[in-house]
Amino acid sequence: MKGKKTDPVFMTNFIRKCIELGLDTPDKIVAHAKKVIIGIDDEIKRIEQDKIYRSKLLSVIENFEKPNRVKYEEEKSLDFFKLEDTVACKSICDMIKIKPLTKMEMLTASESNIFFCVKQLISYKILSMTGEGSVSRGERFDEYMTFILREDK
Repeated sequence: MKGKKTDPVFMTNFIRKCIELGLDTPDKIVAHAKKVIIGIDDEIKRIEQDKIYRSKLLSVIENFEKPNRVKYEEEKSLDFFKLEDTVACKSICDMIKIKPLTKMEMLTASESNIFFCVKQLISYKILSMTGEGSVSRGERFDEYMTFILREDK
């Protein structure tokens, strides 16, 4: 224990507790300290084994959760591959990102097959019809836009 500082408060408290336990000689106090150290070392070894076991359990969780999550996301995106004229669909969604489109605005849009594309986008819940007859974002709009941005790269 050369070079290590002793803690006089700890020493005093430990000796006092030993005396309360009936350990009143230096040999008994040293033997008790060694016994406590062995107990601490055993606990450290047990905790190290628990840490290894814990990391293996995390591997089990990761192997079961991650593939399902990725597979589910891929399955959800399969609908987007079924869309025809993806350029027109993206263009329509870019316009709707700014504001909902009315029927009149769709008639004046430069996309020749706008109604076909809108119908597809509605069927996949990317767009939805409002009560006023205009088209706005559907429940899967953000998902589709994220998908499109990923595909453009």
